[in-house]
Amino acid sequence: MMFLAIILIGFLLYQYMAPKDTHNRRSMGTINSAREMLDIRLAKGEISVEEYNEIKQAL
Repeated sequence: MMFLAIILIGFLLYQYMAPKDTHNRRSMGTINSAREMLDIRLAKGEISVEEYNEIKQAL
């Protein structure tokens, strides 16, 4: 019984101490990925410089 209480307390402490800003990291990753994809499309010649600038402003 005491063992289960220690496990529960450990789990609760872990949840309390875990970083809470995972949502912000995900959204920043998405922004970087979109910009990287845009750069790649320009480098491949799939879009013009004008289209690149328009899309970059929208991001």
